[in-house]
Amino acid sequence: MKQTIKRWRDNSPLMEPLCRLLRATGMVPARLWHHLPFTGTADFLVAGTRVKMNHFGAEIENSLFWAGFGADWEGTTLLAWERLAIGQKVIFDVGANTGLFAVAAKAASPQAMVHAFEPLPAIADRLRANVALNGFDVTVHAAAVSDSDGTAEIKLMQADHEYSASFEHMDWMDTAEAISIEVPVIRLASVIADSGHRPDLIKIDVERHEPQALRGLWPAIADGPMPAMVIEILDDECAAAVAAEVADRGYRSYVIREGVGIEADTIRFVPGTMNWLLLPEGMSGPAGELAAQLAAKGRISHAELAGSRPRSHSQPRNSN
Repeated sequence: MKQTIKRWRDNSPLMEPLCRLLRATGMVPARLWHHLPFTGTADFLVAGTRVKMNHFGAEIENSLFWAGFGADWEGTTLLAWERLAIGQKVIFDVGANTGLFAVAAKAASPQAMVHAFEPLPAIADRLRANVALNGFDVTVHAAAVSDSDGTAEIKLMQADHEYSASFEHMDWMDTAEAISIEVPVIRLASVIADSGHRPDLIKIDVERHEPQALRGLWPAIADGPMPAMVIEILDDECAAAVAAEVADRGYRSYVIREGVGIEADTIRFVPGTMNWLLLPEGMSGPAGELAAQLAAKGRISHAELAGSRPRSHSQPRNSN
């Protein structure tokens, strides 16, 4: 009976208009809306631009619909990404999943050349659908990113609304839902060489394979400015390897504590956190303002980021 009700809730054409009416009241608490997913379209604002994503009933999409961009799921990371993306010319979203960071980057910086990398065919299709839903020009690479070019076996979780995949061992790989498929593998250096697009900003979320992704990047950017990065770190081994990769490249490192803020710290695994911000010297524009503020104060709160959100991609910050 419960499964029947759940299927009706997730697929009924009545759920989206009902949820939109409830959202408009502003009176639905998070403890309730977490149980109100639906199939339809989630919409939210990024740098003053209304962005849409297909809502398949997953947690990320539901959070964006009910709470908005930067207010719940990885909220502090998203607010930093929004600020960093404005004015950038080339942006890479590595481990793009269904495309939240990629479409947010394009909304914040319409002139940017955005490349999104997602190895799982079914998820890459959803990524392309979200790009098309917004009428954006984003180059989608249906490939995994590593330190070599070719093909490799990747493990993934075969379950509803579960989008994880990795070359590295993860706890969920010991379950019956884990399967292996062969996918194309590319180096970021190869993409840069082929496209001529040198990234100003990169997000890397590849489930403990971040060090290899970095090793595949450096050959193409040995000279010139380093890109700003948002990078996921899930354990001590990954933290040590990422720290070794970025050492002596002029980066300042900051841990992102979701819902709390961003603060200077030495790259390490911090339980309860996932994402880190790596900022090079010499940044300009809104990204440079954020870098300068963090360099001067060592931290910025989530409330400060939320209170100074850009009203548009051409007007970086609110005046309030």
